[in-house]
Amino acid sequence: LRARWRRVPLFVELHGSHYFPGRDRSAKGRIYQRLGRFALTRAARIRALTRQMQDDVAAAYGDALRARTQVIPTRVDMSLFAPVKADYAIRGPIRLTAVGAFAPGKNHLGLIEVLARADFPFHLTLVGDGPLRSAYAARVRDLGLEGSVTLGRWLPQAELVQVLRETAVFLHVSVAEALPRAVLEAMAMALPAVCTDVGFVAEAVEDGVSGLLVPSPVDERLLAALVRMRESAPLRARLGGAAHAPARARFEWHAAFDAYRAALYGLLGGPRPA
Repeated sequence: LRARWRRVPLFVELHGSHYFPGRDRSAKGRIYQRLGRFALTRAARIRALTRQMQDDVAAAYGDALRARTQVIPTRVDMSLFAPVKADYAIRGPIRLTAVGAFAPGKNHLGLIEVLARADFPFHLTLVGDGPLRSAYAARVRDLGLEGSVTLGRWLPQAELVQVLRETAVFLHVSVAEALPRAVLEAMAMALPAVCTDVGFVAEAVEDGVSGLLVPSPVDERLLAALVRMRESAPLRARLGGAAHAPARARFEWHAAFDAYRAALYGLLGGPRPA
């Protein structure tokens, strides 16, 4: 309201699907949807992370908003997430990594419970932190997985890259998501990934081509996907290799930043800086 009163253009960024009607029927979801409608219909420019998100804006709030919506994807610094994985051999337990807040929406508890039923050796590293850390630790103890699950912390990017280098399969099992940077970082390093088919993940991870998608919440189908991955080094190499090229082409840090800067300067009516 203050921006409108001062005649300052309103630039709105979308980072999830919970702003669209019907996507989240909880009380919190309904609040997000009211706020979304209020902000989006008044925005001079809207940033969407994907083409599908742009389509969803038009479908939910009118086709007139399509012209005001610009696709500027999540960006990844490719120089940090390197070198590309080249050795897809598994030596010992399959090493799995998931990155994200220790919070309900990431569903790491569901992941731990599903992996407890695995009939193959594994080691899961959870990189992150949050309010459910103690619940994660208690569940790991209850299931007798102390030797198979490591609860890490948020890591500097250089240390995260080292963890990813040692990873056989990257996991992302959220129950709600937009286009998570953690998945794109794994793709940039040519890691094979298994992700839940939520939000706009499928616009980055093509099932069977650049990764494997499974329904959310995770169940035995996640285990089946991991068995496929574990049993086939050629599959891991093919999926990881196919993930790397589109990640570099679509989500490169500098190209995305240039698009963002151009959108802001265009909104202000000024020339784009050299």
